[in-house]
Amino acid sequence: MVGPFLGSQIFYDHIFSANERGQTTVRFAVDVAGLAGPLIRGIFGRIYRKNLDRAVPLLIQQIETAAGTKSLFV
Repeated sequence: MVGPFLGSQIFYDHIFSANERGQTTVRFAVDVAGLAGPLIRGIFGRIYRKNLDRAVPLLIQQIETAAGTKSLFV
């Protein structure tokens, strides 16, 4: 996914992989290209991390509720 922000392009991606315990790991990648990239990169990274810190536990909770299981991370 690509989106413009203050004259720069922001690229989002996520990568899913299975680990040795049969669990799924997701890695979120965000990159910024453009003249304001160095400035935007730090600001956007902090905002994006804050959103993920709230959203990921809620997603895990919803998945576990639907599956009737409990996470090893809790």
